[in-house]
Formats: sequence, structure tokens, C-alpha cells
Amino acid sequence: MELSKRTKAGMWLFTVLAVTFFIIDTRGAYFHWREAGWPDHAMFHAITGLFYTQITCIMIVVVTWIPLKQRQPWSWWAIALMGIGIHGGHVVGNALTHQGLSGAEAAQGPGMIFFAGTVTALILYIIGLILTRAHFEEAKS
Repeated sequence: MELSKRTKAGMWLFTVLAVTFFIIDTRGAYFHWREAGWPDHAMFHAITGLFYTQITCIMIVVVTWIPLKQRQPWSWWAIALMGIGIHGGHVVGNALTHQGLSGAEAAQGPGMIFFAGTVTALILYIIGLILTRAHFEEAKS
């Protein structure tokens, strides 16, 4: 089962995006943990959110390189849900919190930079989904 260049590009895009976000989110959580003014309940949500994000990023990589590579159709939908869920969730969360990310100073710098990054990642996930979709069409023929 030879993978097309488009499929390989999409798979590497998913992998790089997931690993990058894993690192950025872990680093951001570390900086938040060092903020003395955070209430315990806010810290609880930061920690559980970090673990959810880390697990989701790990699953994106695993699902990309095992079931997606093997042309299991559910895997494409799972990656779509996970990738769009993470970054789309940031876009929706930003809107619901009156620009709580884009209009604020984030733990690692200006929030607008991280908001722009998450919008870019969302677009790149969609491009990756477009690139890998043909992988399943090839299997049908």
C-alpha cells in the first residue's frame, strides 16, 4: 500500500501540528502554574485541560500513523474531530470569553500571537484533511 505524496504531506502536517501544540500548551501551563495569584479552582481547570490536550495530541499522532495509514475511514473523522475540536474550541472559547485569549496577555506573550497561531493551526488541519481524504478514495478504486 503505497502512500501518495499528498497523503504523506497531510499525515506529516497532522503530526507536526499535534507535537507543536503539545509543546506550546505544556509550556503555557508551566507558566500558569508559576503564577501565585491563580485560585486553586482555576489551576484545577488548567491542569485537567492540559492533560486533555496532551492526550488528544498523542491520539492524533497515533491515529494518523496506524489506522489512517491503513485506510480505516473512521480515523479520518477522528482526526477531524480532534484537530478541529482543539483549535476550533480555542476560537469559540475566545469569543465566549470576550477575547480571553486574543485580547489578553497570555502566559508566554501577547495573546493575539497565540490566537493567530491557533487559527492558523485550524486552517492547516483542514488542509491536512483535504490532502488525506483522497487516501480513502484511492482505496475504493
